[in-house]
Amino acid sequence: MICPSCNKSPLRPTKINENLPALSCAKCNGYLLSMLSYRVWVEGSPEIPDSDVDIEELNDTSRAIICPKCQKMMSKYRISGEASNKLDSCGSCGELWIDSGEWDLLHSLGLVDKLSSILSQPWQNKIKHQENELSYESRYKNLLGNENYLKVKAFRDWLNDHKNKLEIKNYIARVNR
Repeated sequence: MICPSCNKSPLRPTKINENLPALSCAKCNGYLLSMLSYRVWVEGSPEIPDSDVDIEELNDTSRAIICPKCQKMMSKYRISGEASNKLDSCGSCGELWIDSGEWDLLHSLGLVDKLSSILSQPWQNKIKHQENELSYESRYKNLLGNENYLKVKAFRDWLNDHKNKLEIKNYIARVNR
């Protein structure tokens, strides 16, 4: 099989972690991981330690790639809202392409044992929701200025915790008429 990322080098057997077999590319340092092997590894691993990696320095295959095993198009899945990297997953044969450094990224985010969740729609929806919230927050920071935004946010938090929040909201709406 040829690497789906650089399309030049053959994939060779290796181990990502102890007892986790994969295929790797010597040129781009990416891994092709069988989700079946991964699940067996996760079930047999006691505790997986975290590691640190600089998110800014990671490359990601931005173009669509073809699964080297079955030649079907692989789908992209965002890892988290903190990182823009995406994992490429083959829905046909269950292979996963992990670009160079992404395994370490998964470790540093504490997600190395959550690949099955990352590849789920609820996980992807959660990331989109987080991005929408950040966009909304950024919009109001720009509109109000940072100092006023923080005041309004503190008031909102206070209001949400107040036992009479409905009455307070009604009062504010009536005063502004």
